[in-house]
Amino acid sequence: MMTQRLTALNVWKRNTRKHAWLVWFAWLITIAAFIVTWRIMNQNTLWFFLADAPEQIRDLGGRMFPPSWSYINSLWGPLWDTLNIATLGTLIGIVIAVPIAFLAARNTTPSRRFVRPLALLVIVASRSINSLIWALLLVVLACNYRPH
Repeated sequence: MMTQRLTALNVWKRNTRKHAWLVWFAWLITIAAFIVTWRIMNQNTLWFFLADAPEQIRDLGGRMFPPSWSYINSLWGPLWDTLNIATLGTLIGIVIAVPIAFLAARNTTPSRRFVRPLALLVIVASRSINSLIWALLLVVLACNYRPH
């Protein structure tokens, strides 16, 4: 068997020298950016608040367990309201979403030129507002609702 001599031309290298330097420089920039942002972020941090954090956690846990069941009777009303809000919100969302989804779908819309863009606008507009904002708005409306 004839063995070939390995020369510098035959040896496989993962990266070229230029690519290796670029990778090294990218890591250097990343670490430098991390250090700079960490220093800016911690510029006004009051670290002495962390000193008593374990004591604060023990205090909080001690007040949570065992739970005090004396006020459970005052929670049934808000619990029922929460379940009603969640159920009605889900049902209303289904009633609104299903028709809009069919109008926005390319294969089920009655008009690709007029109806579909309007349905997509409704979808995009509703998604642009955070769901937490919607929840806050609807809870305020639900709490202020007075049936006649």
